[in-house]
Amino acid sequence: MKRHRVNRSRFTEREERRTDTVETPDTRALTALVETRDDEDSRLAASVDSGRIVLRMPRAVAAPRSAQDVVEIVRWANRTGSSLALRGKGHTQAGQSLTCGGVQIDMQGLDRVGPVDERRRSLRVQAGATWREVVGCLGRRGWMPMVLTNNLDTTVGGTLSTGGVGLSSHLYGTQANNIDELEAVTGDGRLLRCSATENTSCSTRPGPDWAGSRSSPRPASAFAACCRAYGCSVSSTRIWRP
Repeated sequence: MKRHRVNRSRFTEREERRTDTVETPDTRALTALVETRDDEDSRLAASVDSGRIVLRMPRAVAAPRSAQDVVEIVRWANRTGSSLALRGKGHTQAGQSLTCGGVQIDMQGLDRVGPVDERRRSLRVQAGATWREVVGCLGRRGWMPMVLTNNLDTTVGGTLSTGGVGLSSHLYGTQANNIDELEAVTGDGRLLRCSATENTSCSTRPGPDWAGSRSSPRPASAFAACCRAYGCSVSSTRIWRP
């Protein structure tokens, strides 16, 4: 996949002043907990999304490899007062996956697809996996997800955070409506399993409220709604066999 280059000089004076005035956290303790990148190239790559309108320079990029890593990042952010932003493939249009002076959580390392439950006709998939990878896994069995967006290179967590509307939504609802349960990290650093019967406040079943807000990055204490949308792993996605 072709990566866009970001020229440092493209930052506007306003964004430069904003970055300079934000109190940035010391990420040395975070580095001891989870893989963290704070070199300029990594931060520049994480400073722009697909919309290429908003530019925000993070203090560092954290790259979790497990749900527990996300828990540790959120707990660290609570201790330090750092803001957080979640990013998959960066297909947001107005800076929703960016943070100025905070820590961006790169979810692409949580990309496991499977196992497939043949009896329940369901699939367990982590939030950083793309829908293209999901289709590739299910296609070998002649199956397809109930709903697909028109861009298969977005992440599962990314589209679930906005509901996920596709051409078949008039028949089957959103992608979020076809999730039986998910695992989510709350703003106080708890890992929860959410479904229609367990931790129902972040269940996908009651309606679209579970997706939470996708406004600008926020402190970890106000992070729970956004993290529910991405969660850490999504399980039991209903699938369709023609």
